[in-house]
Amino acid sequence: MNADNRHRSTQSCFVAGPGHGDCVLVTPPDDVQVLRYRADLAAVRGFTAAAARQAGLLPRRVTDFVLAVSELAANTLAHTQGPGTLIVWLTEHELIGQVRDTGHITRPDPGQGRPDAAGNGGYGLWLARQLCDRVQIRTGPGGTLIEIRMRRWPAPVT
Repeated sequence: MNADNRHRSTQSCFVAGPGHGDCVLVTPPDDVQVLRYRADLAAVRGFTAAAARQAGLLPRRVTDFVLAVSELAANTLAHTQGPGTLIVWLTEHELIGQVRDTGHITRPDPGQGRPDAAGNGGYGLWLARQLCDRVQIRTGPGGTLIEIRMRRWPAPVT
């Protein structure tokens, strides 16, 4: 990367899933469900599970969505001093969750490679990418927003 490109933007955006490279985060509608958290992952899990069941996800996908959100919220607790905000809403075809916090991810392409088995962490974003249909990450000095999406009904097997 040359010096001119290094300072063009202070934000980075990473995408996994369909439309890779097309990082367009959705503005949540007015009727979203919001939870601010700082220490209680059980509340995050309960809030997320209720939203996923309400969306009509199959039980296995409820578990996957809850696990993905819980891992992202745990990253907030481990890597920031402030609270996180979880926003969840439905579209016709998807359940969307956004986790926002004051952290700044500095690793290039976070969560892409499988973490090492030595127990040094790094599983949260990787796991979210494995479980969700789409993961988008926007990060910069002002904070991080991670958007995960899960289809309300599994894709047909072809």
